[in-house]
Amino acid sequence: MAGLIYLIRHGEPAFLQGQKLCLGNRSDPPLSEEGVRQAKALKSCFQRNEAVYCSPMVRCLQTAKYIFDREPVKNPELAEMDMGRWDGLTFHEIRESYPETYARRGLDWSLPASGGECLEEAARRAQKAILGISDEEAAIVTHEGIIRALLWKIKDADAKKEPLPRYPYGSITVLKIESGKLTVTAEGVLPEAFPDDSEICEILKICRTPDEVIRHCEAVCAAADELCAKLSKAGLRLSRGQLRAAAKLHDMCRTIGAGHPKAAARILRERGYMKIAYMIEHHHDIWENDQLDEGQILFLADKLVLGSRRVTLEERFEESLKKCRTAEALKKHTERKEKAFRIDRKISQHLGGNVQ
Repeated sequence: MAGLIYLIRHGEPAFLQGQKLCLGNRSDPPLSEEGVRQAKALKSCFQRNEAVYCSPMVRCLQTAKYIFDREPVKNPELAEMDMGRWDGLTFHEIRESYPETYARRGLDWSLPASGGECLEEAARRAQKAILGISDEEAAIVTHEGIIRALLWKIKDADAKKEPLPRYPYGSITVLKIESGKLTVTAEGVLPEAFPDDSEICEILKICRTPDEVIRHCEAVCAAADELCAKLSKAGLRLSRGQLRAAAKLHDMCRTIGAGHPKAAARILRERGYMKIAYMIEHHHDIWENDQLDEGQILFLADKLVLGSRRVTLEERFEESLKKCRTAEALKKHTERKEKAFRIDRKISQHLGGNVQ
């Protein structure tokens, strides 16, 4: 199977006096308060056992610390580009001091800064670091300049014709590595992103999801949407867009059998939708946090629908009990039933009444 590489741009640095600076590998400020928030927002995107690699620069190390519960492997080849004499200057100062070079770079962003590293050099060292990774999935916390250089090389982009690509702080860019070749599957996706209805239809078509499964997903979406609306009105902040997308896609690979949640999650991670992928991968046995979240709402909504028909939890579990043929299946059925009723009670506490 092809490996997936998640390139994470670090959170916003703390710029001196609030002025945005040109930061290369000679300047190493820590994260700002906003940068810390951006890093923390990525934590729920990575809840598995991905290998973690990191630029040795402070802004990347801090970002990695807020996302992962383990130490990253530091690699100097992942450090930001050398911006030469521009490093640490404001862009106004750069325009004033290096007008000709600044103007030329406006026409061809592959050109190096004054005394700085060129895109080819940066791309070569980053590519070397990535191709040395043997893990099936790996997260790399690095810099915009490195991501830009790497994608420029992979996509053979024309820096004279194409606009300068931007990758927001705290965004995820996904690469697929297969037989030593890198391809780009998603660029600059933020943690709160979700596919719109047009992309959802495209994904369902690619997966050849049967009509009856789509009708089930739509019914689960309606149930989840109803719960989300009630909880939002009661003051609980949830991402309606992510929840709706997860509900519409949660059974998109059902035709392949028991492994369908994992297969669906893989497709969504390739597109950079990490939170939705996690919800779908675990929608049969979602991790039950103290705080209600979108994953638990999806889990419960799925248990309130049989086929495309709304049912009570009692009806749903009575029906699914008939399929239990082994002691292990019966144990799993009991665990899911108990979890569904616990989530139901938690929602009831927020709403002041039974959710069914």
